[in-house]
Amino acid sequence: MLKQTVIAAYLGAIVTIPSSVQACSVVRGYRVPTALQLVEGSDAIVLAKVRAGAVHSEFGFRQASLTPIALLKGDGLPQQISCEYCAISSRRRKAVASNPRDLQKPNPDVFSGGCNRQVFDKGMLVVAFLKKKDNTYVVNAPPFARALEDVPSPNALWVKAIKI
Repeated sequence: MLKQTVIAAYLGAIVTIPSSVQACSVVRGYRVPTALQLVEGSDAIVLAKVRAGAVHSEFGFRQASLTPIALLKGDGLPQQISCEYCAISSRRRKAVASNPRDLQKPNPDVFSGGCNRQVFDKGMLVVAFLKKKDNTYVVNAPPFARALEDVPSPNALWVKAIKI
């Protein structure tokens, strides 16, 4: 009986590992967009404050909402940003702070299975790259890009680089 349980657990692990890896797959030759490409390809870029939102009805995590506080690029400060799978840090999933001195590597959370950063601490300041979709703005987040990077202040190095 023990042997059958161990085999079942092993097979279960083998089956679930590829499914989480495949949660984010890119085509052969894909290149992560540079900061300049992200800036050029976004309709707006804002500095936003992370706030706790509603509990996600399907998955049960507390959603993170992004409240724009400063416009870095665009025609006007968006009133609302849609970030459907953004979550507030919890005991099970902790947010990892970005390195404020590194302008090249994205936050380590982009490699956690979904291709994009999804977990944030309440109160974080985040630089958000946005695309206009219908009457709202959504996060413009190509796989593994720096589309949602937290910053320590409005004068942080990453904010200055985006403005330039």
